Amino acid sequence: AHYCQLMDYCDGIKHADDCGCIEKTAIGFHLSGVVSTPRSSSPTSSSYSLEPDKKYKVSVSFDRCKITSVTCSCDTKDIFWCQHVVALSLYRIRNAESVRLRVPIS
Repeated sequence: AHYCQLMDYCDGIKHADDCGCIEKTAIGFHLSGVVSTPRSSSPTSSSYSLEPDKKYKVSVSFDRCKITSVTCSCDTKDIFWCQHVVALSLYRIRNAESVRLRVPIS
């Protein structure tokens, strides 16, 4: 279990560093975005050039600087965060000025 958790974290860091986070928006205490991951085919595969990058919709809610809930369209059913949640969260921390901030309507 620890190995899988570490791999998701490391993959998340890679996606955050590779600008795999697109369509980032923060509304109040809610961060949402789309994380793009490279296709999983090998370069020798015949479908390599035809398969697009996979995109996952990610949602992160937080309160007082702590993440309170997460969702991801990858449907990972685990107690740990998937690589897409890690990527979006790290991207927001590292690049706060580039994440569009909208005031919540209340």
